[in-house]
Amino acid sequence: MSGVNRWIGLLACVLALSATRLPAGEDMIEGTDSNLDREFYNTYLDELTDDHGPGEATLRRNLLASLNRILPREDPNGSGQFLPDLSADELRFQHISRDSAFVRGILTELRNIHFTEYTYIVKAGPYLVLVVYRFNPERFIQAETQSHTLIQSAGN
Repeated sequence: MSGVNRWIGLLACVLALSATRLPAGEDMIEGTDSNLDREFYNTYLDELTDDHGPGEATLRRNLLASLNRILPREDPNGSGQFLPDLSADELRFQHISRDSAFVRGILTELRNIHFTEYTYIVKAGPYLVLVVYRFNPERFIQAETQSHTLIQSAGN
């Protein structure tokens, strides 16, 4: 029975809305300029800020903090002279995905790596580090997961 009441209420709303009409001649209200919507939209798009700036700064901060934790643990003798002078701007990094044949090869060889969509390869001086995060490191300050691998190359 409540279904019938619901339909009657819906029908009453439709009839009430159809009874309220604009006065004759005002069906479509036009202003003096019909291109203001386009101008507003284009101006809005032009004034949008670039959101990559703060995200990249947070990412670089996370990557530098990860290197400061990983390098002394993995290379206690060599990283002591290197780390104090390292800045976030000096880091070279790449966000990697499973689409790359090289990444698939890395994951085949290094079975201890628990790949996520937030996996990066970082190069700082003689070090190459594969770092995995649980959450987006561009948005959240966080520590890396326990899945990481350090490679020390002979040259820069």
